[in-house]
Amino acid sequence: MHADTTTDRINAAITLAKAGNREEAMRLFRGLATEFPQLDTVWVWCATLTGDNAEAVEYLERAFQVTTSKEKVSERLIRALISSGTHYAKIKDVEKARRDFFRVIDLNSQNEIAWLWLAELAPDPHTATVYLEQVLKINPNNRQAQMVLATVKERGKTVRKTRCPFCSAEIHTTDTQCGGCRSILHLSRITEAINNSNSNQQLLRTSISRLHQQHEAKPTFTTAYFLGMALANLGEFSDALYYFDAARSYQPDNAAFAEQLRTARMYEQHLKRTDKPLDQDEDSIFQEGPSSSGSLMIDPEELPAIPVWIPPKGRPYTLLVEHSPTFRALILKTLLEQERHVGELSDGNMIGEFIAQHGAPELLLLDADYSKVDANETTTSLLSQPQLAELPVIIMSSEEGFVYSMKSRMAGAREHLSKPFIEAELVRAIRLACQPIRKHDYELEAPPTAMPISVSQ
Repeated sequence: MHADTTTDRINAAITLAKAGNREEAMRLFRGLATEFPQLDTVWVWCATLTGDNAEAVEYLERAFQVTTSKEKVSERLIRALISSGTHYAKIKDVEKARRDFFRVIDLNSQNEIAWLWLAELAPDPHTATVYLEQVLKINPNNRQAQMVLATVKERGKTVRKTRCPFCSAEIHTTDTQCGGCRSILHLSRITEAINNSNSNQQLLRTSISRLHQQHEAKPTFTTAYFLGMALANLGEFSDALYYFDAARSYQPDNAAFAEQLRTARMYEQHLKRTDKPLDQDEDSIFQEGPSSSGSLMIDPEELPAIPVWIPPKGRPYTLLVEHSPTFRALILKTLLEQERHVGELSDGNMIGEFIAQHGAPELLLLDADYSKVDANETTTSLLSQPQLAELPVIIMSSEEGFVYSMKSRMAGAREHLSKPFIEAELVRAIRLACQPIRKHDYELEAPPTAMPISVSQ
């Protein structure tokens, strides 16, 4: 059939589709979409004829962009997104499933199905509770949401808060990924950890040094486990497995961990055979997914607590007090490169206790941006103690300018460093702060006993 006009060509394609010749109809509609991308009808028909969920969503997104009937097309798009999201959820591609359901919420924030799926796919019970409560705001009589929420809350009674072993951000014991540094924390998500491009690699390497130091001093399941997870998030799978095996030796009766380690070993064999990551369908074989992975199996009391970096006993050390995990990692890297022994705190309230336990440091780097501690008052208080009177202090603050610098110096700090700063500025500040104090640097010289008198003629 020869079509002379665009309308005739569209009608011809529709006739073929209704007659069951989907392949030829699809060919015609794709050609029309290339020539006339502004025609929403053509994109809708492409979405109808394709057998692929992802393609259907893509075509309907194009239709939604060009149509003047947003409401009608959005209904089709929402149905396609729910179908696509459900497919990804079933094959345990959580990231793509969540992407599709969040897109549904963008189109219609009152869609109960999308909120229920997001609750099912939530990374932790707290997030699931938020989504389920949203469902009940929309429809207080949603029986499914009521039942699931009751179950989540019941389980949540035994869930405790703890801190990420890498960045110290607050997490729940059931969380499988840290929302702060984006590191995967649970062995059941090992394939995601190995391919994790979102984690803070510098922070992880700093954490590995710290955890290794703690593991050498006192080997435990906890330190070995998180050494393994840190290495896994860096893609260093062989080294990670070494520490997972060590963790297994400390808890030989931990059946859940043993099963997850067996699965990780299966993944190792897969990589050795194929030398490539898993595709979506294969990935579901190697992990249960976050909805069933359970807690971290670690008592929060066992997690490496703040202080997170302990100086060697009896050795001169620098005490770093910084509440931001990012700045702490950057500063720590510089200090270690200078071959300094380091004591590390994220809470300035613990300085006194730390010094009492580990002795006076040779240098203090003090964060002034932590709202619970006044850096200037803390500096004055510390320097008033006889054993700390000569302690070099560098105050680090996001505030800059002469006034803030003078306030720091008046409190007794030798240097004031404005954030953000580069490594060279930190090195220079440390060098200046550690120079021997000369009296005239910090005190005004006394005036001469007799002032010369100028007599004008």
